[in-house]
Amino acid sequence: MAMPIIDLPRTYNAAEHFVDRHLDEGRADKIAFVDAAGRHTYRDLAEQVNRAARALFAQGIRREQRVMTGMLDSVEFVAVFFGAISAGRRSPTGRSRSTVPGWIEAAAVEY
Repeated sequence: MAMPIIDLPRTYNAAEHFVDRHLDEGRADKIAFVDAAGRHTYRDLAEQVNRAARALFAQGIRREQRVMTGMLDSVEFVAVFFGAISAGRRSPTGRSRSTVPGWIEAAAVEY
């Protein structure tokens, strides 16, 4: 079976696609994510994504730098992941059961 051809725009931001567009399309109060802390709407998630993106800017992390996220499955993880992407950073993830050296190797972190 042939792989489908997907026509992506010249500039693509996954945070816009998976978070922001739901606000634009009237789904701000729909449930976006459920974790141990409860249910989170797209509006809640977008606010947390924006807060994470601003925090990265404040820390001086430059565009295209990697931001390693090693967190448990939670809305905070999703917010930091998409916050990094939204801010133009690359966001490799570390599995919660991996080791720190494994995360560093996987992300090719500069230190």
